[in-house]
Amino acid sequence: MNIKALAITIVAAAFSLSACSVTGKETPAYGKSAAQISLTDDEIVKTLKLSGFDEIYSSAYVSIRYTQGSGYKVVARGTAKAFADADIFVSGGTLTINNKEKGLRIGGDDASDELKLEITAPDINNICNVGKMSFTTQSFKTRELTISNSGVLDFDGDKASSRDTKIVNQGVLHLAIDVKGASMDYGNSGVCTTNGTFTLDESYKYANQGKSDFDGSVTARDIDISNTGVDTQSCKLKSDDLKMFVGGRSDYDMSFAGGRADLTCSGVGDFDLSLDCRRIDVAASGRIGLELSGTADNTDFTGSGVSNIDTSRLNKF
Repeated sequence: MNIKALAITIVAAAFSLSACSVTGKETPAYGKSAAQISLTDDEIVKTLKLSGFDEIYSSAYVSIRYTQGSGYKVVARGTAKAFADADIFVSGGTLTINNKEKGLRIGGDDASDELKLEITAPDINNICNVGKMSFTTQSFKTRELTISNSGVLDFDGDKASSRDTKIVNQGVLHLAIDVKGASMDYGNSGVCTTNGTFTLDESYKYANQGKSDFDGSVTARDIDISNTGVDTQSCKLKSDDLKMFVGGRSDYDMSFAGGRADLTCSGVGDFDLSLDCRRIDVAASGRIGLELSGTADNTDFTGSGVSNIDTSRLNKF
């Protein structure tokens, strides 16, 4: 399936997919518990008395600004139509924004459909989007962070401190975040663009089966990168142990510093890798061009097919 067809399929299926379920007693958002102020004929502001949540689920067209604080506050802004199209409530520890309009256009042609939420809460550790969401926050700390997307999600997280971070994308994801913690597990089978610096004490695992573009750096004890889709990366890697399986279409401009790098390169593409490490082992096949530079104390190279391993700039003292 080509990438254009993949993106169309993702958008068409976004609202039939759901990575989260909402159960339990609901806390109503409207009625006597909600203060409503009409600013203009077109915009309504409601302060919603909602609390007791550490997760967010949305199937609507929503823009969220999150601030970490000691208490809870939820302020909603939008037109009468935007409010009419969505149910907002707390159920089972999840702040839920449900879309009631089956034909919601996630392309966002009409900005009046968007509901704007300003959320303050002590902790948010799970964000699940199956609609169209823009999520913005400043620096925050949480024991764990899971981002699940099967719709369209624009996530700008600045800096996050999280022991374990998990990202699962099956839709269209634009992610900008710097993370400090223990581990990260990043899986993409949709279309994603990532900008970030990931500083981890333990492991980083990345698996791409869709179309991905990553710009940033990763520091971890163990790094495991796998691509069987279309992957473009411009990044710095630092670890004791790097394992890479490069299949599909891979266009990489990388540097690696640390211990051992074990590369299995197949598929097609170009791979430029600058090294400052103790050992590198490469098995190359398919139609990939691998250019190595810098220094490696020990090397082992094998190649087959029409692959090319260029070591002319490696270990030039």
